[in-house]
Amino acid sequence: KYQYIEMNSPDSKITVELVNKKKRKKKTWLQSPDQINWKKIFGLRFLILCCLLGTSALVGWGSFYFLTTITAEVEEEQYNSITSRLSNQIIARVDGTITILQVVRNALIFYCPNATVWPKCGMPMDYYAEFTDSLLLLISMRTLAFAPMVRPEKIPEFEEFAYDFLEENGRTDLGLSPFGKGIYGVNETGRYHMTNSTKNGMFDMLFPIFEAGDLENNEAAIMYNIYDELYRTTAIDYSINCIKGNLQQDCTSITDIIHLVQDPIFRPAGLIVLPFTLNNTDDIYGIVYTAINWDTVLSEGEVDSNYESHITVVLSTGVDSYTFEYKNGQAVFKKTGDHHDKKYDNR
Repeated sequence: KYQYIEMNSPDSKITVELVNKKKRKKKTWLQSPDQINWKKIFGLRFLILCCLLGTSALVGWGSFYFLTTITAEVEEEQYNSITSRLSNQIIARVDGTITILQVVRNALIFYCPNATVWPKCGMPMDYYAEFTDSLLLLISMRTLAFAPMVRPEKIPEFEEFAYDFLEENGRTDLGLSPFGKGIYGVNETGRYHMTNSTKNGMFDMLFPIFEAGDLENNEAAIMYNIYDELYRTTAIDYSINCIKGNLQQDCTSITDIIHLVQDPIFRPAGLIVLPFTLNNTDDIYGIVYTAINWDTVLSEGEVDSNYESHITVVLSTGVDSYTFEYKNGQAVFKKTGDHHDKKYDNR
């Protein structure tokens, strides 16, 4: 019956016409501006604005939390993948190295089976180089060397044999030190002639390096008494005591971080050492060992180049720590000590 029609009046008042289709009577309600409840209107607007801001903040925080959680999970997965690969690589390297050391040990025992010959045992250098260099290709190692055990009273006799052997093999340039010919050790002043056993080891013996694989890069090691420096003697003592205690046990040992005498600058390195006996006795006749540089070992972990620039490796031995960083796919020694970013302490 009724129709509402909106009207605009000249004085800006609100007019509504109520029309009866039959009688068309007109009725008007007027409301002045000062009668409008502006507080309620602005309060309502403010409430709506707060709701919008709160909703936006909640959505933003939720998105941030979600993305942060996803990023952390991805980082954790990448971290576990990289560390697992490096760990497996190192374990595989050590296991493979032990096997190769056993091959070299067996070859030396086969070549000099008579105990009375030792320590005056040496393979022809060309043959030794051909034999060990082929083994070095199997696993990336610095060298494969052996050192006969020499009692202090046998030093002059062994030195005479050693330099006659080097001359017969056309290598009179090897085993020379500032003091001349002879077994040498290293102290704060450089090389010195060793005429007695070291004070660092448990046993009264010397182990001068006599032959080495990849000789071109390891010439400086010839005639160096490996049973001299503390970390080397500690590893050798462990292996000797292991052999004397249980002949059936694997008695390979690894040194703490050392500086190889053939390296002009410090590159964290280690020796994997295996003493050997003859005729199922516990008498030690020599040592075979390999030298490894830890930057080389870590570089074999096949780290993804997309992440390598963000990876720091800290090698801790219980005595000290050594920090490496990846550059162009290679682990590079940075400095001694633990210098990783502290925000990753939870790793």
